[in-house]
Amino acid sequence: MTSLTLKKSVKKSKVKKPTKVKLPKSPLRVVELFAGVGGFRLGLEAVARGKAFKVIWSNQYEPGSSKQWASRAYEYAFRNKKGSVHSNKLIEEAIAAGEVPKHDVLVGGFPCQDYSVAKPNNQSRGIEGKKGVLWWSIYQIAEKHKPEYLILENVDRLIKSPAKQRGRDFAIMLKCLAMLGYIVEWRVINAAEYGMPQRRRRVFIVGYKPNSSLGKQIAKSTPEKVLLEKGILAEAFPVQTIKPRKQLADDESDPEEVIASETQLELFSQTEWKADYNIISKEPHELTESFNKGNLQHDPFKSAGLMIPTKDGKAEVWTAKVYPKFDDKSINLGDLLTDEKDVPEEFYIDSTSLKSWIYQKGNKSEVRTNYLTTFDHISKLFAKAGIKCELTNLQKRAWGKKLEKYWSENPTPGKPLELSAEGNDKTVDIPWQLIADTRFEYSFKEGPLPMPDPLDRPLRTIITSEGGSSPSRFKHVICCACAISWKKKGKPLNHDCVKAGRFRRLTPAELELGNMFPENHTKYAILDGRKIEIDPKHRAFFMGNALVVGAIERIGSSLISR
Repeated sequence: MTSLTLKKSVKKSKVKKPTKVKLPKSPLRVVELFAGVGGFRLGLEAVARGKAFKVIWSNQYEPGSSKQWASRAYEYAFRNKKGSVHSNKLIEEAIAAGEVPKHDVLVGGFPCQDYSVAKPNNQSRGIEGKKGVLWWSIYQIAEKHKPEYLILENVDRLIKSPAKQRGRDFAIMLKCLAMLGYIVEWRVINAAEYGMPQRRRRVFIVGYKPNSSLGKQIAKSTPEKVLLEKGILAEAFPVQTIKPRKQLADDESDPEEVIASETQLELFSQTEWKADYNIISKEPHELTESFNKGNLQHDPFKSAGLMIPTKDGKAEVWTAKVYPKFDDKSINLGDLLTDEKDVPEEFYIDSTSLKSWIYQKGNKSEVRTNYLTTFDHISKLFAKAGIKCELTNLQKRAWGKKLEKYWSENPTPGKPLELSAEGNDKTVDIPWQLIADTRFEYSFKEGPLPMPDPLDRPLRTIITSEGGSSPSRFKHVICCACAISWKKKGKPLNHDCVKAGRFRRLTPAELELGNMFPENHTKYAILDGRKIEIDPKHRAFFMGNALVVGAIERIGSSLISR
């Protein structure tokens, strides 16, 4: 486990971190983008007890949020940190105002968006991506300040997106970083496979300059050595080329992970392991149009990779499938639980909703009804009703929700739906039969999830909708009797939980521990100069957006040791 101690009762992971830590004369200056509630900061500032890294500027802005709760929670959690400035505005505005200071390390967990690039009107304008796509903010800052290191995090589908040009977005990113002169390592990592308490799979990206001491070390190794031993990520998260015989079971495993036994034997017999090689030479706008087009079955980027820039800005890429070296000693859900007597009543599941919870978690094979509420269908519905106007995207979304509500209230022929459009005085009653054209049936199948969640395994991936009392397939549910037994004996009861047990959801503090945050890290915020308590649903949302802090501490420890 990392030095961020969760609870005295939590067992330490036996997976070793880098032991040699060569501290800089002063902590490396860190700029934290898309900071959320400070996961990157907690991880990096835990390295060498804060002597290795120091966040000097951070930014967190949630579009559409009037209270900006994540930013407020961040401000409260780090209120006593001196020499640090926190920004709560659109990152594009902060960049335009020149607020981002010079720094050594640029970090951020940025959202997976459309990274396509338009062809520039003239070469002097450089790269211009779509407005609002936050990758370009990272690019702008790196281009201007040229930080020594980059540490980025994203969902693992980044290396495969978009579906019709698999890997295109990541190819654009690698090409951009090559143009800025960065060597890049990446790895898809499931935190639980390295002793951490959550099965959260994410891609981590580390960049550094070829002329740095680290870059010079890497230049002396082969790409294969970097991917398996010598790289920052290989040191932080040890790997092997053969799928381990004993693996951590994963509810979210990808069917592509399954390897036939004969293929496994072939891997064992290989005497020399080689990574796939490719070179990305086209410009970003050309990659947007042509990269891997029409090749829907081919994933050009695998779970581990290395990119080395050429002098003329091309990106040489080596990539391979690797497997974790882990000893199956993870922190489990049961290790993180609060004493039952301290759990507020609001987290317990009442008997009237238990049946719905069991259904949500169960196996399904059924015919369902849905509604065509796309922008195109909403526009056609208005046209059929005789309303001629241009609808904004906001209006179309609103009408999609209204149609959905109408169908839930009128499953059989009923009253007409009243429609109107902003800027148009005409109101039209649309008959049920016309609206029926938007309804369709489809077959739905879904496998089961554990009910309740097992206490002797790490958490499943925490998602943003984890909070709230409404029944959900993805929220964690535990058996209270088993939780009490775990506290006393370190194991759950051997009984039928569904028949005999009382159930509850996880508290915000337990979710925080699942991401290796300090307990109650997000409990308070500063609003209008006052300390206030944050609603549990918001706190759960924060954790669904957060990363596993221990993963960042491992990367920071590996980086500083070099």
